[in-house]
Amino acid sequence: MSWAMHELGVMDDDGQHGDEQRGPACSVRFINLDLPGAVVTLYAYAHAPERKNTVVEDGKEYVEYGPDLDSLGVETLTVYATDRNPKNPDSRPEWEHQVYDSLDTRPFNGDVDAASTAARSWIRSLDPERDFRWDGKEF
Repeated sequence: MSWAMHELGVMDDDGQHGDEQRGPACSVRFINLDLPGAVVTLYAYAHAPERKNTVVEDGKEYVEYGPDLDSLGVETLTVYATDRNPKNPDSRPEWEHQVYDSLDTRPFNGDVDAASTAARSWIRSLDPERDFRWDGKEF
């Protein structure tokens, strides 16, 4: 079975793929002619978990949440799907399964642009034969 990159190639992605996404995402879609309707879409983006912060203002204590940029890294989202029209990136899947993974945890020192660049580099270097295995069946 051979997976091929969708003709649109690597795309900037306007979607928000989780509350902890920082900066833009990029994506790439793969189809397999031997598995009609099977589609794998991979997203990568800068990611920082939320951090609880207690603030005291006028004698009152407030709890705020914000990004923990000291823990900034790259997260990936892999979406396995079956689709009646896999060549159309805007079509709705019949079935899908999502897998999140922390890809790069090196210190980016809070630099969202550097983490976003690392995410784009990962997307560009994807090799479906090496980076995912899927037989097109629901799981």
